[in-house]
Amino acid sequence: QWICAGSKPSALIGSIISSEKSPIAYAWEYTTVSASNGFLPVPGINNLPHYAPPVIETNTWFRRKLTMGACSSYSAPVSVTAMKDGLWLGNINRDWNNANNWCGANIPSSSTDVFIPASSPYSPQITSSASCNHLTLSDQSALQISSLLQCGGSINAPVESIDATGGSIELNGLQPQ
Repeated sequence: QWICAGSKPSALIGSIISSEKSPIAYAWEYTTVSASNGFLPVPGINNLPHYAPPVIETNTWFRRKLTMGACSSYSAPVSVTAMKDGLWLGNINRDWNNANNWCGANIPSSSTDVFIPASSPYSPQITSSASCNHLTLSDQSALQISSLLQCGGSINAPVESIDATGGSIELNGLQPQ
C-alpha cells in the first residue's frame, strides 16, 4: 500500500486458520527498519486474524505470527509506504498541476519522487509544464502528457502506461538515466 504520511492504512486481512488438535494464536508485528529486521508487537489489539493499523508517519512493514502448539510461522511482510509528497491521489480531477490531487497538497518539483497508483479515481494528465525527480507508475496506472515533463531521475513504468504522443519527456538529470 502507498498512503499519505499521517493516514491510516487499509486493514490487513489474514487467513483464518482452524485446528481441532491445537489452539491457534495470532500476533501481529511491525517494524520501521526493514522487511526482515526489528519487528515488535503492534499497538492495540494484535491477537486477531486481521489487523487495523493506526495512523503511520513512515514506511512500515507488518507481519503476522501464527502459533499452533509448539510450532510458529510468519506471514510474508506487508509493506506500507508513507509519503509526505509525490503520491498522486487524483481525488479531484486529472490535472497534474492541481495541488489537491497530491498527497500533502504539494505539486511535485524537480526534487520530488512521484508515485502514481492504479487505485486513484483519476489518472494524471500533464497539460502544462511539470517536473519530478524519479517517476514510478504501478501496473494498470496511466499518465497522459500533452506538454513537457522534465524528469531528473529514473522512470519506472510499464511501457504502455505513459502516453506522450501530444507532449514530451525531457530527461535532465545529472546522473546517467
